[in-house]
Amino acid sequence: MKILIAIPTYEEGVHHQVVGTLCQILLNNKKYEINTYISSMRGVGEHRNVIVKDFLKGDYDYLLMIDSDNPPPTNILDLVDLDKEVIGLPTPINMSYIKGMNDIYWNIFKNDYPTKDAGKGLQEVEMVGSGVMLIRRDVLEKIKNPFTTVRNEEDLRIVGTDAAFCKKCQSMGIKIWTHWDFKCKHFKQIDLLTLCN
Repeated sequence: MKILIAIPTYEEGVHHQVVGTLCQILLNNKKYEINTYISSMRGVGEHRNVIVKDFLKGDYDYLLMIDSDNPPPTNILDLVDLDKEVIGLPTPINMSYIKGMNDIYWNIFKNDYPTKDAGKGLQEVEMVGSGVMLIRRDVLEKIKNPFTTVRNEEDLRIVGTDAAFCKKCQSMGIKIWTHWDFKCKHFKQIDLLTLCN
């Protein structure tokens, strides 16, 4: 089985803990053929579609995207054995850009709102952020430009790339999962996971 691990980067570059995690994943892997793709292209959302196109040119079975500030657990490849179409991992987020949401939430959404409380184990979800996401090849073969932002007539973003992808999956009957045993760190000025306990 072949896996492409892609890291779209932000302007700050790749966080050293993401680099360390990637090294551990690669050194500990004895099961899969892995290739890595680390980009310097700006515009993470738009870049996800470039990554998908490059992924589809190869003969990979899974795409694992890891944001450059979002180190997953080092045993993340264990999720491949579950053979799910899409698994997005729980990551703490700050929604301060939305008025009245100045707290830490999880990137697992229900009715367009993020989850405050952590769940348990493997769960089917409506929507999940794409900070750390494992996607089976057949999903990306079905959806053209899966990570395209939805904009209104004034060219303002009304649906981000993560939500747009999840909504496209839902419309095609593709199930979206998360696994609460694989919580991810998320570095901004501090690791937001440390605020969730």
